[in-house]
Amino acid sequence: MKILYEVKTQIEDKTYTKLHKYANFLDLQEYILKQYDPSKSAYINLEPPRIQSVDFEDYDDEDAFINARIEAIEEFMKELLRYPIYINDLVLEFLGIQEEHKEAFTIYQAWIKKNSSKSRALHYFKPNIGMPTELTESQELDQNKIMKRTPKMPLFSAYCSHYQKSMLDNNHYEYLFVVKDENDPYSKTWKIVKNYADFKAFNKELETVMKTQIPFFDQLVPKPTDQNQTTDTAFLNKRKIGLEKYLDVILEHRRYYKAILYEFLEYNKKDNHSSRCITPRDSFYGESA
Repeated sequence: MKILYEVKTQIEDKTYTKLHKYANFLDLQEYILKQYDPSKSAYINLEPPRIQSVDFEDYDDEDAFINARIEAIEEFMKELLRYPIYINDLVLEFLGIQEEHKEAFTIYQAWIKKNSSKSRALHYFKPNIGMPTELTESQELDQNKIMKRTPKMPLFSAYCSHYQKSMLDNNHYEYLFVVKDENDPYSKTWKIVKNYADFKAFNKELETVMKTQIPFFDQLVPKPTDQNQTTDTAFLNKRKIGLEKYLDVILEHRRYYKAILYEFLEYNKKDNHSSRCITPRDSFYGESA
């Protein structure tokens, strides 16, 4: 009898399902071992996970053997999805993840490779972060529930604490935003300072990347009716609220989590240019190389 294993992956409110033969899991293991050899990788320093061998002769009947194999697959998938560095396009395809969620993983993995040291790639996800997934030996057989690790990509929140006159130009104002990664239990907040022109340029670049207009910037952020209004307290407060609402909309939707957004939020930035002097995420990532 041909046995298939059903993999159900829950991401946010979406469930993805794929059927795989045991051989497919072995092929995935072989790919991971070759692709992420720590002796050849510049951004990871741990041994890739392996599927524990299960011998039919060690079990009294076929059901016991199949259950043991399911447990071995479960453990392999737990270890595989514990670290985001393994979650590339092939793994996403293996899980059946569609473009709606796939793109965000792809962008974030590229960001990690570009900006992270070995230790940061290693420590990014803690073992107790999980995603519900089920495996069944076939569509006709009883489901065997397991728990798999879910990649918790950053989910940013931000609020504008105040505005202030620009240090470079007293005729212009800057807005100080406090940012936090809500998916990082060890995250500290950090500050970014942006003016209206920074937001306008960001929105334009994001439109270029998205290849579509983002109209709610103009809808939410007020424009002055005359030059004197740019220094009016009532107008500055309205613009502060508008910029905060605009950024809230951007941060609530995964489709906007492009590299340009990470740059705009100065995510993991180390220098002291309108932001934190050192990364507030060292306790989460571990020691930096």
